[in-house]
Amino acid sequence: EFKRALELGHNYAPAHHWYSMYLAVEGRKEQALAEAEKASELDPLSPVVGANLAKILQEAGKYDKAIEQAKKTLDLEPDYAVTHAVLGVVYQDKRRYAEAITEYKRALQLGGPPGEMRGLLGYAYAVSGNRTDAEKIIAELKALWPRHTHAALDLAVVFSGLGDKENTLYWLEKAQEMHVSDLIGIRQDSHFVEVRSDPRFQALVQRVDGPK
Repeated sequence: EFKRALELGHNYAPAHHWYSMYLAVEGRKEQALAEAEKASELDPLSPVVGANLAKILQEAGKYDKAIEQAKKTLDLEPDYAVTHAVLGVVYQDKRRYAEAITEYKRALQLGGPPGEMRGLLGYAYAVSGNRTDAEKIIAELKALWPRHTHAALDLAVVFSGLGDKENTLYWLEKAQEMHVSDLIGIRQDSHFVEVRSDPRFQALVQRVDGPK
């Protein structure tokens, strides 16, 4: 369907944008990047397209380019929470934790999803050695659960940052039970590198994504 849409509207930026996201979930990083770049070329003023390009650059390990793209997008729309969150992830990958925390806090202030932003912030606290604040985030997320089902995935993210494998897998299972849509493509999520080899994680991936 994506390919058909591209055939019908080769110069339609949203088609390239959504196809890039699909390819990223599938782990086809170079193809995803090519589509994201095409979308950005067609619609250079869109903060949604720009933030997505920064995210895919991050997922491809092109961190300096991701930072450059995120900052370029923020120059156009400084109050777009998603771009701040993406920039935070890039800083986190580069172990620039203080800067990552600043970006996550800004994203939260700007109205980014409260559970997801807290999950990212809690993870950054955890991997930077700030267990006290990470545990405060855990308490806040548990207060959101189960009314906000996404909090299960966010809790898994924070527990992963703390190196707590059992709680990471427990909350991933809860997220799967509640059909949290952001589990799709979890095999590509760098927050869960430490549990990727666990048979329970692999079984969960099979249930969510299907066999590859």
